[in-house]
Amino acid sequence: MTLKLTQVFSWTLLILICLICKTGYSQISKDTIAADSYYKKGDSLLYYRNYKESVIYFEKAISIYKNTRSWSQLADSHNKISGNYISTFNFEKTIYHAERALAISETRIPDNAKVKAATLDNIGTYHRISGSDFAIALDYYNKAFRLRSENLTKDHLDFAISYFNLGTVYTNKGLYKEALEYFEKALEIRRKTSIEETIEISEIYRQIGNVFYEQGLYDDTLAYLEKALGIANKIYKSDNFYFVDLYNNIGLMYNYKNEYNRALEYYIKSLHLSELQLGADHPDQVRMHYNIANIYYAQKIKEKSLFHLDKTIKICLQAFGDDFPNLALPYSLKGLLIRGEEGVSYIKKALVLARKVYGENNVRTAYFYSYLGELYHEIDQYEKAFEYANKGLDIRLKIFGEHNFYVVESYNLIATFEISKKQYKKALDYLEKAILANKQPDNIVGIEQGEFDMFLSPTRLLTSLERKAFVLNTLHKKENDVQMLKESATAYEKASRLIEMIRRTQFNKEDKMTFARDAKNVFFGNISTQLLLDPNTNESISSAFNYSEKSKAGFLKDLLNEANAKGYSNLPKELLVLEKNLRKVKADATSKLSQQKTEKSNSDTNISAVENEILDISRKQDSLKTVLEKEYPKYYQLKYESEVVSIVEIQNKLNENATFLEYFVEQNTVYAFIITKNTAVVEELSIAELDKKIENFRKSITLKNTDEYIKEGLQLYNELISPIRKNFRGEHLIIVPDESLWYLNFDLMLTTEPEKDVMNELPYLLYEYAISYANSANILFRSHNRRTKENQLRKECLAFSFSNEDDIGDGDVLDFEKFRNSKEDLPGTRNEIRAIANIVKGNYFFGSEAVESNFKKNANQYSILHLALHGEVDNENPGNSRIYFTKAKDSIEDNLLYSHELYALNIPSDLTVLTACNTGVGKIAKGEGVLSLGTAFQYAGTKSLLLTSWEVPDKTTPDVMKNFYQNLNNGMDKASALQQAKIQYIKTADVFTNHPLYWGAFYVLGDNSPLEIDSPASSNWMLYFIIGLSSIAILLIFRKKLIRSFF
Repeated sequence: MTLKLTQVFSWTLLILICLICKTGYSQISKDTIAADSYYKKGDSLLYYRNYKESVIYFEKAISIYKNTRSWSQLADSHNKISGNYISTFNFEKTIYHAERALAISETRIPDNAKVKAATLDNIGTYHRISGSDFAIALDYYNKAFRLRSENLTKDHLDFAISYFNLGTVYTNKGLYKEALEYFEKALEIRRKTSIEETIEISEIYRQIGNVFYEQGLYDDTLAYLEKALGIANKIYKSDNFYFVDLYNNIGLMYNYKNEYNRALEYYIKSLHLSELQLGADHPDQVRMHYNIANIYYAQKIKEKSLFHLDKTIKICLQAFGDDFPNLALPYSLKGLLIRGEEGVSYIKKALVLARKVYGENNVRTAYFYSYLGELYHEIDQYEKAFEYANKGLDIRLKIFGEHNFYVVESYNLIATFEISKKQYKKALDYLEKAILANKQPDNIVGIEQGEFDMFLSPTRLLTSLERKAFVLNTLHKKENDVQMLKESATAYEKASRLIEMIRRTQFNKEDKMTFARDAKNVFFGNISTQLLLDPNTNESISSAFNYSEKSKAGFLKDLLNEANAKGYSNLPKELLVLEKNLRKVKADATSKLSQQKTEKSNSDTNISAVENEILDISRKQDSLKTVLEKEYPKYYQLKYESEVVSIVEIQNKLNENATFLEYFVEQNTVYAFIITKNTAVVEELSIAELDKKIENFRKSITLKNTDEYIKEGLQLYNELISPIRKNFRGEHLIIVPDESLWYLNFDLMLTTEPEKDVMNELPYLLYEYAISYANSANILFRSHNRRTKENQLRKECLAFSFSNEDDIGDGDVLDFEKFRNSKEDLPGTRNEIRAIANIVKGNYFFGSEAVESNFKKNANQYSILHLALHGEVDNENPGNSRIYFTKAKDSIEDNLLYSHELYALNIPSDLTVLTACNTGVGKIAKGEGVLSLGTAFQYAGTKSLLLTSWEVPDKTTPDVMKNFYQNLNNGMDKASALQQAKIQYIKTADVFTNHPLYWGAFYVLGDNSPLEIDSPASSNWMLYFIIGLSSIAILLIFRKKLIRSFF
């Protein structure tokens, strides 16, 4: 009985234990399923770079795995969180979770090699990215690799992780050959295990790009970054955090190619994406702020550079402390910005950090030595300058050997030091070394290449060639050695060909203009050398003129060439439509961005979205241009036609009554090229403070200071015109200004000392010459018109005047302040249109019809456009200069016509008249000319313009315009029509409005040909009717008298 009871009790207990275990197991199983779900969600979010949300889900998984004692999953979750934090530069939490994973791995799951290896990798990455010690990082990576080697097959996917990590740390250590070998092994394993290209492969491409970047091989870097971007675009949406690194790195490449504005676009997009995910002033954004500061430093915009630089340093110090190694970069840049002894102290701080982390023989350490050399040279400590520059050179030679981009920089720097010491022979030796070091080390003989394809860095080669040419020219002057002068001319000529090659690789408008500014010094050297080599011969004058022309209006010439290439190279219609649509979409997006930046209500997120859109469109445009240039050789040939119009060509197109006058200005030296039907000469003028004199002259006009006006007007004439006037022929001057000369209305200069200061009796140059202006001889005599058939345009006028229904004035007269600030429909604008309505046929848009959409719809149909509208010039961002149309309700247009929008329009008018304020002035772009509202119309295809140089009083404009159009209608060319209109005005103006302020602002730019104008039929018919009626009446009277006399 007792035995039976014992058995029953035992069985009951056993059943209860089973039931309890089953219930517990069931609960654990449910918990594990939930944890696994959290883990998968967190992992998915991590894959898509949603770091904040990812951590939340991994932490939920951790709390369950900990309770269920799921040690492998627990350690793995800690590793994932560690990876999250390393991506967002939270080093404290990175190492905390990595160490937690390591402790679990060693105490709970010592046999799980896979998890432990991942943990070791994370700890290694922490040491590598935080910059604490690359040797420690390498040690952890090697431990992970050995662990995998002992427990996994050699082609296991985890080995790709080891090879990748080893590649990154060897890159940091400057062991580039070994780094590439590891990345190639990682790539091989990834490709074996996946048919499609994965984000991991994209990341390997990005890191290979980084290896080439460290060596200064920027074209190779960009190629790999573009590969990575292509994969990422297929996997992620455009706002994914993964693109932060990619865009930042692509920006770096354009920075080093000196395409600063293009680089800035990528940096800003990278910064905004980071801010979108992590908020502003996050440690992740240190690199973007530093890179943006670098761009502004290169562009010499010190205030903006310091703003981003100080933000970089502040975030670094707050997040990482004062011994963070990457502080070396912003410290060095601050030193370069502030210069002097204080600048030296900042670069020394950078050097201490670099040597501590990277060691002596590292590319970054070499940078800081070179910077110290540069600053010591500026403060005249030449011995130290050479010492540090040579230290930088020695390190670069050890790391890279003789043929490397950075070695070229060192040789160029030391050559500059020697030039300043007037050690020209030594400088020449270093420049020859720089040119040799710039050549590809493995250049294959026998393969057909372009002249400059063998060189590593075209922009650094340009520096070497320009300085070499300068040194040879200087040695010629010193030693009177003609051979050196010939070699100088050869070097300058090679540099000018290199400039053409570099321009072809640039797509960004602003970068083209920046490069034109930097290249102008080469053309100055070309001109001066040619005139020294063979003075006053036709050949030397032609050659010097050729270089002057190459320095002018390069971007406008490119646009006109491109328009011609599209029309005559048989491009597929669908590609032309795509190109046109991209231009329009980009113009619309740029206008939207301009508006959003002026409206305080718009968030940074909205602005970021539009900036991203613009960058995406720019990338599509660049890709399309690349395809067109590669696939359609005729298009490429026409687009990059670089032949310059010759003096003989110009002479063939000039009439006996015209003189072509082109200026080239470089500091105090002014070259004047004077070409007539039968002669061509060049005169060298020396004019001190030309910019200041022109500024004073303009001020004397706008302030109505008569004494100052007479003084400056006469002085400018005596310096710019009088010494060369003996070479002029005829009564028409075509002037190509340069630099500040674009701000000078030549016809307002005074030819003699006036006997009295009565404004309408002053001896204006206006009385002696009809003057028109041109961007360059090439543009004027060779530009390609976008129209193929002349009869496509109506020989009529399309006119607009502005009104704002919220601000319409009633007065007959408005003071200038009101005029400047008003957006009213001024009485004079309607009078202006009314004044020409009886002379020219056309359509006129007033009031609510004078909207932007009506302009865009009709602008390509008329021979003449007349815009009596308000203009606003933005000197800092010329693309944002604008013309105001009437505000319209329910319109997709903003009724602001921006300059950048005009690039996307086709306006093939024979003449565009812009009587708004300041339409002919703007920022002077060295090597391009004035970036005015008028220039934007040239980009759109108009052949000639009538523009204004200052705010034109509304009361007097109608009289000048009426005379101008009447003269055009009488068959005069545009310059003569304007000349006579001004003279007619002066003769009739009263003492209050005879000052040049009221009539002198207008000038003609571009083609000067007479216009064929359709006059109003009604007025012609009435004239003929009156003449006919008068003739009949006279005939009848005469006949009546005759009959009476006969009888």
